[in-house]
Amino acid sequence: MLLGIRAASDMHLDVGDCMQVEDRSFQIVGLYTTGLDVGDLGGMFALRSFQEWQRKPGLVTMVFVQVAPGANIDAVRADIEQNLPQVATVKSESEFGRVDRNLVLISAANIGGSILALFIGATGVRNTSLLSFFERIREFGVLRAVEWSRRRVLLMVMGEAS
Repeated sequence: MLLGIRAASDMHLDVGDCMQVEDRSFQIVGLYTTGLDVGDLGGMFALRSFQEWQRKPGLVTMVFVQVAPGANIDAVRADIEQNLPQVATVKSESEFGRVDRNLVLISAANIGGSILALFIGATGVRNTSLLSFFERIREFGVLRAVEWSRRRVLLMVMGEAS
């Protein structure tokens, strides 16, 4: 197998060492670097043996493409995506979420949960403030009877609410 340079460093492994993956032992025949953390923390297996091991013939999960020096990367990406519509290209780690639908769903769930929590919190504060206000109506009447202005009573209520 090939091992990402960061994975090899973190696990203190080098070329020639063996690595246990599930119930199998693989010899590390080389190290690679992509320049991206997500790639350099991974490992790669020979395609056919991995497909047989996983009992998924024909399955390909990731392919790295190195363009020739001076080549237009955006044009190569566009050509790949036009000719293979089932394939998504990723140029950088920040674009990885564009292809991984799970990341998109998790992000949407986080936003939805935050909005729901904000709504529940605002409703609770509003409900508590209204209950407090209605319980104190007699107090406000007494304050008005001792010649407090409406503005002063309103400022007191707003000050207590903040």
